[in-house]
Amino acid sequence: MSNELLGYAKTIVQLLKTAEELEIKDDERAAEVYKIAQDYVKQLLGKLDEIVGNDKESEKE
Repeated sequence: MSNELLGYAKTIVQLLKTAEELEIKDDERAAEVYKIAQDYVKQLLGKLDEIVGNDKESEKE
């Protein structure tokens, strides 16, 4: 699971770097790349919520 989370994080960082580079060049595609990064962030948060939820269930037992 940690490799999967790391993959999401690396992808998000790369997308943000790309979006910033496009933004500097006044390229309209920057907004699209930011939206893709946002989707990855949502997926990462969902995975983290699963982990936290699983840990909370383990603590109850």
